[in-house]
Amino acid sequence: MLYQLPLLLPVAFLFTSTISAFSGNFELTNITVSSLSQFNPDSVEGSYVELDFADQDTPEIEPVHCCVQWSANASPPTTWPGSSDNDTFAVLVSPWAGVQALTLDLQHSYIDNSVGEYPYNVLTKFANLSLEYPSTQYYDCDMSEAKCQSSSAITAIVTSSTA
Repeated sequence: MLYQLPLLLPVAFLFTSTISAFSGNFELTNITVSSLSQFNPDSVEGSYVELDFADQDTPEIEPVHCCVQWSANASPPTTWPGSSDNDTFAVLVSPWAGVQALTLDLQHSYIDNSVGEYPYNVLTKFANLSLEYPSTQYYDCDMSEAKCQSSSAITAIVTSSTA
């Protein structure tokens, strides 16, 4: 088994470097989720999720505004739409059970030369955030209007990453 050690060291180094590069989570603020057609099936207004998205690993980037929209009485998009003002951030709503129960799939890609040279320096982090009313702290809903908002920052724990 010792003869495999030279082959494993570069892999272990890359894995360790990548893990240390992904130390921060995502912070979401100003979350608003609205679906008037959930409250009134005759409504022609579409549904949306909008928020400001920040990555603790890239504090030099101001929070990025993101918005996912879809037609009344339809489901959210199933592909990563151009949902953010900065294309390195993306939001997908999946699954959607209404403003009171949804999951946000979040991703952020950025360059970190501390983990290596191109293409190994392109890092992408992923997180899922479940928003459940009334159990999610700081996620407040007015079900009479089918609208929810965050009253403070909500942290999405990064669960995976690629380099």
